[in-house]
Amino acid sequence: MQLKNLIHNQIKNAGIYFKNNNFGSIAFTLGTFFLVSALPISILFYLISIIKTFSNIKFYFKSKYNLTLLIISGIMLFSTFNIVSKFNYINFIDPYKNNIIWLGLVNWIPFFLFFITSQQYLKNSNQRKAFSNALISGLIPLLFSCAMQYWFSIYGPFELMNGLIIWFQDPIINSGITGLFNNQNYTGLWLTAILPFVFTELINKNNNFSKRLFLTILISLIVYFTFLTTSRNAILGILISIFFFFRFRSLFFVPLTIIFVFLIKFSNQLFVGIEISNKNFPLEMLLNKFKFISLSNVNLSRIEIYGIASDLISQNPIYGIGSSIFPYLYQNAGGVWEAQHAHNIILEIALNFGIPSAILLTFFVLSILIKSFFKLYPFSDKNKSYTIEKSILISTLVIVVSHFFDITYYDGRISLLSWGLLSALKCIIDDKDITYNNYKLFKNKTIS
Repeated sequence: MQLKNLIHNQIKNAGIYFKNNNFGSIAFTLGTFFLVSALPISILFYLISIIKTFSNIKFYFKSKYNLTLLIISGIMLFSTFNIVSKFNYINFIDPYKNNIIWLGLVNWIPFFLFFITSQQYLKNSNQRKAFSNALISGLIPLLFSCAMQYWFSIYGPFELMNGLIIWFQDPIINSGITGLFNNQNYTGLWLTAILPFVFTELINKNNNFSKRLFLTILISLIVYFTFLTTSRNAILGILISIFFFFRFRSLFFVPLTIIFVFLIKFSNQLFVGIEISNKNFPLEMLLNKFKFISLSNVNLSRIEIYGIASDLISQNPIYGIGSSIFPYLYQNAGGVWEAQHAHNIILEIALNFGIPSAILLTFFVLSILIKSFFKLYPFSDKNKSYTIEKSILISTLVIVVSHFFDITYYDGRISLLSWGLLSALKCIIDDKDITYNNYKLFKNKTIS
């Protein structure tokens, strides 16, 4: 009942019943709610929200950020055309994959449009609260799938809508839990990306005791299952979230985190009668993954992949080698690992579309992060009104940092989340209310 009430209140408080029956806003909120658990349904609602913005198409050309993405789109299209016309990879790869290079554009240009149109639904603090609450409520199915997989050994895949919706929940054999994702790194990133939003709700003074208790349990489950993914990027994401959200107060979480990690060691004994495969895997595997003193296979693979990727970029630095081609050229260059991508988002973009695209997109993201940081953080301790905005910034930072060491971007749920967060940050930069309130705080501080 508590869960049912929480989800109902989250959706209602998020503003899903907007004034004037704003159907686009409702569709955007529902798209965010279903994003992790039912991607096709989410995309359907997002498409509705995108179409609703077409009546205000002039808005697209008013922002330098939007124009930058249009320019990058043009460069990517030109680079892809140049690669296809000058280099014949088709016979080298597979005669049945003639369009593989062109299909790589789908991972970027539609999401640029999503970034631009989402700004209509993230312009003010109420809309951003709707976005935050939809993400928190939408997290429940992922936690449920993790619990079924790890505690009750209920494995998938489970399919709906003729396979359009799949909850994988693969058997746990020498790897971390995945939940409804098909990869533990995806699960870990999603959990840690949503963690700052739950922190925000927990410190909300308007919440009653029962709701705070539930949110505390929710945070515990997020951290618990994050450790069980054994994803090092996810552990780093937890540390980033705690440090940037609580700053120096985060030092108090260090002993609690250590205790929590060792509790995982004995988690199996807490669930009497529930058989869990590979009982010793969580803590031991996690600790083994963090033995950085000796070069592990993972570290060796990164070194080799980065080296081959850099060599391939140097062969055609302006236009790149084309989307989705790296796995084939990597093996042809003597690569011994099963590398599907460059494991670094900047190298990946340079490989696919050339160095100019990589530079422009990198500065695009860094500009949004830096400007939103300096808008929110100088007065964030004194102004408690923008904790949701701060959680959006931290969540984006978690995703960006993780992509320096691994690429989970190609999962549609993560790419939509990433561009939605960036769109929210762009709206925060443009929000005059935040600028005015920070100015008042600065003025009062100067007078005092």
